[in-house]
Amino acid sequence: MTGQPDGSHGPDGSVDRVVVLLHGHDDDPERFEHLGATLAGAGRRVVVPRGPLPTGPDRLGWFDTVDGEPDPTGVRAALGALDDVVAGLGADGVPPDRIVVVGFSQGGALGLLWATRPPDAAPAVGTIGALAVVAGWLPHVDGLDPDLAAAAGLPVWIAHGADDELVPLPLGRGAARALERAGASVTFVELETDHRLAPFLDDLRAWLDSMP
Repeated sequence: MTGQPDGSHGPDGSVDRVVVLLHGHDDDPERFEHLGATLAGAGRRVVVPRGPLPTGPDRLGWFDTVDGEPDPTGVRAALGALDDVVAGLGADGVPPDRIVVVGFSQGGALGLLWATRPPDAAPAVGTIGALAVVAGWLPHVDGLDPDLAAAAGLPVWIAHGADDELVPLPLGRGAARALERAGASVTFVELETDHRLAPFLDDLRAWLDSMP
């Protein structure tokens, strides 16, 4: 987990909210540190955890696929890694409801799976304040059926590029509709772009700034 970017504290040095930014598969976490710095603001800190799966020099992912499907063992390890991040922030004095999980691509898929685990399958880390997903999807994982009702009432921001060639737009729309039907407070953003995080940062920051 990275340190906090400049400008991530309020005038008195306090931290009001922490954004946990999850990179995608085969991504360079250092690149995400630079992107994440643009989301920091007065009283808002950004941390960028490292995925547990090496995919190349200085590149990481959260889980692998087997025959085109997510590897359940790897997904469980990734969920546990995110549990540890949230629990660690709690140990540092950050209440869970002041944590926003933001995931891009595979990181977004992980965030969706993490937020929709049945309560009896999740450790007592508390309910986060909000979830944001860019170019993500809700994957099917053997033995990890999502409980969409677990996200009822959760503020969720989902964004997708109309020209996304890696994760087709209908997957993002489908996740947004499913969560909305389950009672989450969903905002959906579609832009004329491909599989990238950067074009959505201004809209994402505005959404974060609007939080009480």
